[in-house]
Amino acid sequence: MESIDGIKYPDADEDLLKDRKLGDMYRKFLKGQMADENSDFIDAVRKKYDPKKQYPLYLKKGARKQINVGYKLLDKAEKLGEAEDWKSSEWKGLLDDCRSEVNNLLDSNFGYMFYSSDAFKTYHARVLRKAIKIPAKLRQELAMDDDELLAETVALFMSDKVKGTKAARTLVQKKKTSRSPKEIAKAIGRFFKIK
Repeated sequence: MESIDGIKYPDADEDLLKDRKLGDMYRKFLKGQMADENSDFIDAVRKKYDPKKQYPLYLKKGARKQINVGYKLLDKAEKLGEAEDWKSSEWKGLLDDCRSEVNNLLDSNFGYMFYSSDAFKTYHARVLRKAIKIPAKLRQELAMDDDELLAETVALFMSDKVKGTKAARTLVQKKKTSRSPKEIAKAIGRFFKIK
C-alpha cells in the first residue's frame, strides 16, 4: 500500500486497477505510456482464465498485445499453444506466473510515475482536502473562519509548496487573513507536514 500524506492508496498493480475511483485513471495512464497490454491482460485473467483466447492475444510471439514476461514463460506458453491443449492443467500455473510477473512489472515500473502524475496529484488534492480537519488553534492563529478555504490551502502546501504559497498570497489578497504568506506557511507547518 502506498501512503501519501497519511492517505493510503493501493499498490500500482491489479489492486490499483480494481480500485473503483482510480482504476480507470490508471488504465488511461498506462495507455499513455503505451503499456496498456498489461492492464488489458490483468483485466482479462482476473475475470477468467481462458487460454484459448488469451494465448494468441497476450502470449504468442508477435501477439498484438504481447505482455512483457520472461522467456521461460513465453516458451512454455508457445509449447502449450502450439499443442492447442487448452484444457491442460499447466495453463493455470502458467497464467498465474504471468499474472504475478505483470503485477510486479506494473508496480515497479509505473507505480512511482503514476503517483507522481498531474492527474493523480489533482485527485489526491481533492481527497486530501476532504480528509483535513482544521485545528481550532490554527484557525485562531490565522484569524480565519473559512475552514474550506483554509483546508484547500493546507492541502496545497502538503502536496506542492509552490502552489501552497500562491494560495496563501490569494488568502492575503482576498483579505481572508491579515498574516503574510510566510506567516501562513509557518503556521500551517506547525500543524501539518508540508513539502
